[in-house]
Amino acid sequence: MAAETDLPDLDLGFATRDQLVRLAAAAERADSLAAHRRSEGARQVYQSEARQAVNALVEIVTRGGWPGLALVGTDGITAALVIASHASLYEQAVLLPALKRTVHNGGAPDEHRVRLETLIAGALGDPSPDDPSAHSRFHDDEGDPGHVR
Repeated sequence: MAAETDLPDLDLGFATRDQLVRLAAAAERADSLAAHRRSEGARQVYQSEARQAVNALVEIVTRGGWPGLALVGTDGITAALVIASHASLYEQAVLLPALKRTVHNGGAPDEHRVRLETLIAGALGDPSPDDPSAHSRFHDDEGDPGHVR
């Protein structure tokens, strides 16, 4: 019987990283195709690829939190952010607290939090979430940066 350790499940990490990287690349390729061809077929391919990638990320986050550096490496955490950029506003708001926890625990760079908050703020017409002169939806009255209104 193998001894228990605090090491991550390397097979799970590799599989998750591989899935995230493949899905992010597919969503980006489809997005580029849709932007250049501007056809209904290209738009449908993009929507299908992006939806598949976002659904997989939401499932991963729901099961175990935002994938962190120790589990999926730099490529994996970057791919997760790329996928989140294709998510709906609602999905981005749902994903944000998990990303914040991972950033807080050192599993992702703060720039990833800023990027996702900026995407959400832009969709809402809010100022940048890191603009100190603006009160945004990302800070409640007590100043908790983890709260989204």
